[in-house]
Amino acid sequence: MENGSNIFGKQGLLQGFLVENDLFLKIQKAIVELDEQILNTLTEEVMEAGVNPLEAIDKGYTVGIAKVGKLFETGDYFLPELIYAATMVKEAVTKVEKLIGHSEVIHEGKIVLGTVSGDIHDIQDRERGYPRPRSQNRYSQPKACPED
Repeated sequence: MENGSNIFGKQGLLQGFLVENDLFLKIQKAIVELDEQILNTLTEEVMEAGVNPLEAIDKGYTVGIAKVGKLFETGDYFLPELIYAATMVKEAVTKVEKLIGHSEVIHEGKIVLGTVSGDIHDIQDRERGYPRPRSQNRYSQPKACPED
């Protein structure tokens, strides 16, 4: 083999893979350690290095927040840590999403999400001061459907 190549072809190809993989692991670690400053630095690095934004989201941010979710499930992290990590990731992903071109986005259908009023997912809205709609007052009785 010529100098600078290996079984994968050019050394740069493998080197690029290792650098991206290392960056994704650092992003995961920053999320798990709730280190917003390092996460912001790594997010800027993703944007400047020309890393595929979808790959960064998939292999870095999503895996990191999933690890935080596991720590929450096991009782090692509590609700404040979970919300803080989610906020950090949301801000970082919002920055990275700006790099995604319209040609890279694949629309395959619609997703409908919802939560039950009073559910743990309702907490964040109430903490932000969003009033609970009257129809979702936990003391109100469900209304009967009008007959046709």
